[in-house]
Amino acid sequence: MKRRRPLKAMKVFYHLTSMKGSVDRAEMHYIIRDFDRKHFEARKRKMMEIAKKVGKGLHPDCLY
Repeated sequence: MKRRRPLKAMKVFYHLTSMKGSVDRAEMHYIIRDFDRKHFEARKRKMMEIAKKVGKGLHPDCLY
């Protein structure tokens, strides 16, 4: 299969695909796109750190 453009020109991103919530619960789903496994894992860790920071002080069942 032939690539349309070089890998370096391809963009990496976070993309919110869905979000729903109520008074007692909120849920967001993201796509993390990166073509390098090491960088992908770093981006994933960053998202998990943000989730922990935002959820600090909430019941443990409220995270993830």
